[in-house]
Amino acid sequence: MKTHRCTCTLLLIPVFFLFVGCSPSRKTATTPQDAINEIRKALELPQLPLEFVETTKMINSPSGQLKVDVYQDSDGRLYSVEPITNQVVEIDARAVLSSLPLNPTALPPEEIREKVMAYVKAVVPNLDSLQPSLKYEEGSKIDNYFFEWNRSTKPGDMNRAFLQIGIHNSGLLFAYYNTLNIEN
Repeated sequence: MKTHRCTCTLLLIPVFFLFVGCSPSRKTATTPQDAINEIRKALELPQLPLEFVETTKMINSPSGQLKVDVYQDSDGRLYSVEPITNQVVEIDARAVLSSLPLNPTALPPEEIREKVMAYVKAVVPNLDSLQPSLKYEEGSKIDNYFFEWNRSTKPGDMNRAFLQIGIHNSGLLFAYYNTLNIEN
C-alpha cells in the first residue's frame, strides 16, 4: 500500500510541474524592464532610462488588489508591471501632456483610430479571438480620444477586465491599461 501511494505522488509531481511550467499566465522569462522595453517599442514610446518607484496595488484591476511594481522614465511616464508575469498593465503618461506645444498639429480622427488599432494588435495579438467576449467603446474629451475594450465582470471581481488607450489628438499616447489577461 505504501508503495502504491508513493508511485502516485511521484507521477503527479511531474504532471503538476509540466502544467505550471508551461502555463502562459506564469511567464517569468523577462524582467520588468524587458517587458517595459517591449511595450515601448510596440507603442512607439521612447526608450528612456527607468527608475523603480514603488510596489503598490492597481485599484482598477479586476480584483482591485493587483500587486504591481511601478517604474518611471525620465520624461515622467509611469509603467505598472505585474511582477509574476511581467505584464505591463498600465502606462500613465499624463505628465507628458504638459510638455506639448500650445497648439500642436492635430491628426485626423481616422488616423488616430488607425494608430490605436495598430497598437492594440501589437500588444494583444489574440484580439480577434477575444472580440466576441468584449464590448468596444470609443469617445473623446476636448483634444483626447479614448478607445476601450472591456469584458463583463466575473463573480468576485470588483472591476471589469479591460484594455484602454488614451491618445491626444497630436498622436501622443498618454494612457494605457490592459488587464484582459490578468488572473487574480
